[in-house]
Order: sequence, then structure tokens, then C-alpha cells
Amino acid sequence: MLGILQDQAAKALADIASMKAAGPKENVPGTNWSVTAMRKAEITAKLKKGLCHEFRPAGMGQGLLLDTKRRVSWAKPSPVIAEFFGVKNVWTTSTDCD
Repeated sequence: MLGILQDQAAKALADIASMKAAGPKENVPGTNWSVTAMRKAEITAKLKKGLCHEFRPAGMGQGLLLDTKRRVSWAKPSPVIAEFFGVKNVWTTSTDCD
């Protein structure tokens, strides 16, 4: 039992060290999501290539799809997210992740 607890503690400490190494997170405006500077750059590059990006919860819940094109009629424009990622337009669509 003690070995299992020590393994779990070691994994938790490794995760904490990894999160600290990634640096501080920045909130994506108008959402509950946050990104590190490196992740923000990766998402920006995807959006600038015309690809989409999806934020998904670790478990069940609501995700958020970002796209630079309006592919569905219920997508909502988000100028603040577009500005955050440095692209002309961003359309958002809520996704169900159950």
C-alpha cells in the first residue's frame, strides 16, 4: 500500500513540475479556458492555416470549437477571441463532450 501511495505522490509531483515549467496561463477571453504562451502560439498557428481548434474538458461537459470560417449556421462570431489569437475572424461552436 505504501508503495502505491509513493508512486502516486511521485506522479503528482512530476505533474506539478511540468505545469510550472510550462509557465503561467492566460485566460481565453469570454471562455472558461486558459492556455500557456506555447499553447497559444500553437493554436494561433492552426487558426492562421485555416484549421480549427477544439477545447475539450478532461471529463464530461461542454467543449468549445474555434474556427476561422463559419461552417454551421449556429456558430457565433467572437471578435475578442479572434483578437486574442491574432486572426481576422473566429467563430465559436459549443460541443457536448459526454
